[in-house]
Amino acid sequence: MAHDESRTKRSDGAAAGGGMAYRARPLVPGIALLIVLAAGFLTTLSSPALRSPPEASVLDGAWTSALEVELMEETVLGSAATAVWGAIDLAVFGQGLPGVLVGSEGWLFTTEEFAASEVDERFTTPAPIEEIRSVQERLSDDGVELFVVLVPAKARVHDASLGRYALPPDAEARYLVLRSTLRGAGVRVVDGADAMTGVPAGDPRFLRTDTHWTPAAARAVAERTAERIARVAAGAPWLGRTPYRIESQATLEVEGDLLAFVPLGPFADAVGPPPDRIATFGAVREGGAGGDLFGDPDLPVTLVGTSYSADERWGFADALRGALGADLLVAASEGAGPFEPMRSYLRGEAYRSTPPDVIVWEVPERYAWPEVGW
Repeated sequence: MAHDESRTKRSDGAAAGGGMAYRARPLVPGIALLIVLAAGFLTTLSSPALRSPPEASVLDGAWTSALEVELMEETVLGSAATAVWGAIDLAVFGQGLPGVLVGSEGWLFTTEEFAASEVDERFTTPAPIEEIRSVQERLSDDGVELFVVLVPAKARVHDASLGRYALPPDAEARYLVLRSTLRGAGVRVVDGADAMTGVPAGDPRFLRTDTHWTPAAARAVAERTAERIARVAAGAPWLGRTPYRIESQATLEVEGDLLAFVPLGPFADAVGPPPDRIATFGAVREGGAGGDLFGDPDLPVTLVGTSYSADERWGFADALRGALGADLLVAASEGAGPFEPMRSYLRGEAYRSTPPDVIVWEVPERYAWPEVGW
């Protein structure tokens, strides 16, 4: 994991308490924005939608809604102004929309990693450590082994690419607090940050313009997780029963999720960061096609988590299959954080009717700000 002098820098505009704040923009870009808005206003006035207003009721608001739709369809300057301002903001001031921090050499970072307040309520829980403890206790009572895979923040792993930013003190301490507190509570924690050191030097662990890990990092963490499981479940008949081989697949160009916070339109190639490309892989069952739910009704392992696990492009589930020599059920989901997928799985019929021997719970640290110590 990279560490350098950037750790000693504070985020631009960071408050004394370690929170994240954004500096005020200088006057020049404000004037440029006013020019763009004025041009947009004049173009809107010339829109055919105003000369031929929609036939709709004014009293119930339908007329306003219909006019808005027509204006958006017929006024091209709206999207053009967004792209122009996005290009100015990125090229001149090294900034994007609220929600992203622009690091060095085209690296983008989510502000969710820098302050607890940046994480949307639907992605989190007020007491993440307590909820993980509660799940651990329930699964222990049911005879199910839990392994929590703690995924480090991208800004932690690639801190050398943060440019003028740095994790504030509370975010800097978050990973260690989570790891030590959970282990102190008897939870088996797979240290994803340490596992990622197995990725060859110079290869990225996370995508430059995306919040997710690379397939190489996902595979390294999966192999470390399988090692931990094999030690605890030594002698289990399902270990190695269904051998898989890992095969290279297509090289994909990924449109990073953080690019939505840097709207560049036609200027993307000129001023935007270069596209991310990843070498994907898949698990193929030895002696035949890849396994599925019907080919192996006894699924001893369930993988729960976020899009780090649910998105097949990263290959985490397939890497686990290959490393364990066993098929598994994927109960991860995208866009819901790590806690709701676990709640849904434990409430569901799959768990009630056929609980697995092992549950792997992938938890990105940015969704689990500790309530302990601050």
